[in-house]
Amino acid sequence: MQTSERFGDRLTPSLIALAALNFFLADARDGLGPFLDAYLATHGWTSMSLGIIATGGGILGMVATPLFGALVRRHTV
Repeated sequence: MQTSERFGDRLTPSLIALAALNFFLADARDGLGPFLDAYLATHGWTSMSLGIIATGGGILGMVATPLFGALVRRHTV
Protein backbone atom coordinates (compact mmCIF):
# COMPACT_ATOMS: atom_id res chain seq x y z
CA MET A 1 0.00 0.00 0.00
CA GLN A 2 1.38 3.36 -0.97
CA THR A 3 1.84 6.06 1.65
CA SER A 4 -0.35 8.47 -0.29
CA GLU A 5 -3.18 5.91 -0.32
CA ARG A 6 -3.03 5.38 3.45
CA PHE A 7 -2.54 8.95 4.60
CA GLY A 8 -3.66 11.09 1.67
CA ASP A 9 -7.16 11.65 2.96
CA ARG A 10 -5.95 12.62 6.45
CA LEU A 11 -3.04 14.89 5.52
CA THR A 12 -4.00 18.24 7.03
CA PRO A 13 -1.93 21.38 7.62
CA SER A 14 -1.76 20.58 11.33
CA LEU A 15 -0.31 17.12 10.62
CA ILE A 16 2.24 18.62 8.26
CA ALA A 17 3.24 21.14 10.94
CA LEU A 18 3.48 18.35 13.51
CA ALA A 19 5.72 16.31 11.20
CA ALA A 20 7.97 19.33 10.63
CA LEU A 21 8.17 20.01 14.36
CA ASN A 22 9.05 16.36 15.02
CA PHE A 23 11.79 16.50 12.39
CA PHE A 24 13.42 19.59 13.84
CA LEU A 25 13.09 18.43 17.45
CA ALA A 26 14.75 15.12 16.57
CA ASP A 27 17.55 17.05 14.89
CA ALA A 28 18.03 19.21 17.96
CA ARG A 29 17.97 16.24 20.33
CA ASP A 30 20.13 13.84 18.35
CA GLY A 31 22.40 16.36 16.67
CA LEU A 32 22.96 18.74 19.56
CA GLY A 33 23.24 16.18 22.36
CA PRO A 34 26.84 15.02 21.80
CA PHE A 35 28.08 18.60 21.37
CA LEU A 36 26.23 19.71 24.49
CA ASP A 37 27.78 16.83 26.44
CA ALA A 38 31.26 17.83 25.28
CA TYR A 39 30.60 21.47 26.16
CA LEU A 40 29.34 20.62 29.64
CA ALA A 41 32.25 18.22 30.21
CA THR A 42 34.69 21.07 29.55
CA HIS A 43 32.87 23.08 32.21
CA GLY A 44 33.37 20.50 34.94
CA TRP A 45 30.43 18.14 34.53
CA THR A 46 31.34 14.50 35.11
CA SER A 47 30.44 11.81 32.64
CA MET A 48 28.37 10.16 35.38
CA SER A 49 26.17 13.24 35.82
CA LEU A 50 25.79 13.67 32.05
CA GLY A 51 24.79 10.01 31.73
CA ILE A 52 22.25 10.29 34.53
CA ILE A 53 20.68 13.35 32.90
CA ALA A 54 20.55 11.65 29.49
CA THR A 55 19.02 8.52 31.00
CA GLY A 56 16.48 10.56 32.94
CA GLY A 57 15.46 12.37 29.78
CA GLY A 58 14.94 9.09 27.95
CA ILE A 59 12.91 7.61 30.78
CA LEU A 60 10.83 10.77 31.07
CA GLY A 61 10.11 10.61 27.34
CA MET A 62 9.05 6.95 27.57
CA VAL A 63 6.70 7.70 30.46
CA ALA A 64 5.28 10.94 29.05
CA THR A 65 4.55 9.67 25.53
CA PRO A 66 1.70 7.26 26.37
CA LEU A 67 0.31 9.60 29.03
CA PHE A 68 0.08 12.54 26.65
CA GLY A 69 -1.20 10.22 23.91
CA ALA A 70 -4.04 9.12 26.17
CA LEU A 71 -4.74 12.74 27.09
CA VAL A 72 -4.95 13.78 23.45
CA ARG A 73 -7.13 10.80 22.55
CA ARG A 74 -9.47 11.56 25.43
CA HIS A 75 -9.98 15.18 24.37
CA THR A 76 -10.36 14.70 20.61
CA VAL A 77 -13.34 13.57 18.65
